[in-house]
Amino acid sequence: MTYPRLRQRAFLPAAAIMLAAALFVGCKPSEKHYREAYETTIKARHAGEDEYLDSVARAGMQTGGRPAIIHVGDSTLQYRVEWIRPVSEGNTTTQAASGATAKPQKPFCIVVGQFKQRFNAREMCRRLQSYGYADAMIFQSSEPRYFVAADTIGSPLRTLQMLDSVKSDTRLRLKPPFPAVIQPAQRAY
Repeated sequence: MTYPRLRQRAFLPAAAIMLAAALFVGCKPSEKHYREAYETTIKARHAGEDEYLDSVARAGMQTGGRPAIIHVGDSTLQYRVEWIRPVSEGNTTTQAASGATAKPQKPFCIVVGQFKQRFNAREMCRRLQSYGYADAMIFQSSEPRYFVAADTIGSPLRTLQMLDSVKSDTRLRLKPPFPAVIQPAQRAY
């Protein structure tokens, strides 16, 4: 009678080991799953500008800076005054390429995106330049947040015209609060 009992004792640990191994192997992610996740991420990046924005950046864009208004004829230009400066690295900005000073020469920036990662801002700036916005550039706040501007403009009337042009550009799929106008505040960095 002890023989069947001995077999039962040997069977239980072996069954437990086999069950644990099956569970461990069954939960292991495969290369196929990693590839699918990677491809999904790449598709999301290239689907449009709105995928680059996260909720923290969007909330910061809505609440940052000091609001201001200029009346231009029958129209009103609403903008924000914020501490930003151009990012000057490589050919990312027009001013960096031309060797100009670090401060923007024109007071109004038509901002079409805001990011926490510099890489994402560079990608959007390159995309804008390929769309024909030759003066697209990146600005950085002190937090840092990176703003991508389609253009910087000197006059309020021309700013309103460019703002309407950017809004009507179907290649740019912008979500509120973009496009927005920011005037860089004067501050030494």
